[in-house]
Amino acid sequence: MSLDDILLSIPVDIPLPSTCMEVTKIKMGQMIKIPGVTEKTWFLNSLPRIPADDKGKEILVEKDPVKGNPAAEHYSLICADIDLFSALHLHGSYEDQDGPNDQDSRRN
Repeated sequence: MSLDDILLSIPVDIPLPSTCMEVTKIKMGQMIKIPGVTEKTWFLNSLPRIPADDKGKEILVEKDPVKGNPAAEHYSLICADIDLFSALHLHGSYEDQDGPNDQDSRRN
């Protein structure tokens, strides 16, 4: 069926959808405006959503309060190591080796 046959099969009293409203012409190189959409709403839609039930439930805590202070950062790392070793020792995963260490085996 050709295009002319399809157009002739459409009743005359039914308007085509393209004739019901004015078609917006887009000019290349110019801004496209969509009603109801602004840069702000476009940006806000890209942000992750927090469920309303989770909002304001926990106290805000600084993620890394010693960052930027080398002395405090070094001290914090030493304390974290001590905490880790003491937790491993209590758990039984870390034990001192009573046998010869690596340096003793190299001397022999």
